Amino acid sequence: VSTQSTGSSGINAEYGKQWYQRRVRDSTVIIWKCEDGSYSQVATCTGHTGAVSGVAWSHLPENMFLVSVSCDLTLKLWQPAKGNVDKLHKTKCVYTIKAHEKDINCVTVSPNDKFIITGSLDKTAKVWSSDKGNLLGVLKGHKRGIWSARFSPVDQCVLTSSGDALVKLWRLSDFSCIRTY
Repeated sequence: VSTQSTGSSGINAEYGKQWYQRRVRDSTVIIWKCEDGSYSQVATCTGHTGAVSGVAWSHLPENMFLVSVSCDLTLKLWQPAKGNVDKLHKTKCVYTIKAHEKDINCVTVSPNDKFIITGSLDKTAKVWSSDKGNLLGVLKGHKRGIWSARFSPVDQCVLTSSGDALVKLWRLSDFSCIRTY
């Protein structure tokens, strides 16, 4: 998956380094496959009404999915037919959630695929269950918009970074800030 906007582009190469998603400033996510050095478009995920600002793949092959966030304030979870990599062209939107009050800047999936975290210009990061999209907790404390959020490898903590030039470490069990750097 890659990102392209006027004058800039980026590629998010994940999922076994074979699948690429492209987030386009026109509200579309495009999934590409790389084989023998050539790329072929496999699927297009449409439905956002604003520019797509972040995408992330799940990590476990038995339940493959892709999440996207947008300036339309939503989080979408996309899944191929029966989670099958070979059926990416039949990717469908499983759910759409109005996730934040301002533009969403980032999205990340936990290593065990159970959680999704989003970060926004509304100065919050939110933790969601990936299966149904339920809101599990809100991380509040940054003074400016959140630009990055990452899970620890064992899903017990989250790091967020913000335009306030701070990095915060959060405990997932109670969504409290453990430390500010």
